[in-house]
Amino acid sequence: MVDFNNEATIGTPAINIVKILILQARANVLEALEVYNKKISQGVSWDQAILKARILTWFIELQAYLERALKPEDYEQFIKKVKDDYLFNETDIEKADLISLIIELNKTMDELRITRIDLRRQYDKTNIEEDNLQNELS
Repeated sequence: MVDFNNEATIGTPAINIVKILILQARANVLEALEVYNKKISQGVSWDQAILKARILTWFIELQAYLERALKPEDYEQFIKKVKDDYLFNETDIEKADLISLIIELNKTMDELRITRIDLRRQYDKTNIEEDNLQNELS
């Protein structure tokens, strides 16, 4: 979690703080999913409330980006899916549906390059021209 009382936070660019908050929301979802899976695997009936709440928080962190990045009809479909199918209904949701929403949000974070670990562009190093071009770009 970001420590806003830390003096180092003042010199940190806002985009880095937002990325950390988004990563924290993602970590919270994965933690809730882990607990949920553990309880279900043990045969314990377990409420989805914490998992749903954390997914909603994560979604809200990404909402503005989703609105900008997606086509309007895709954004409306995504919002409808979140509101109607997943998070705002009173009944339990199929586990597969929750997982698919988490995967969709996770893919968005990858596209934002927040969780992407392979940031280096892959190229053929045996091609001298391509190697030179990549060295000029980096």
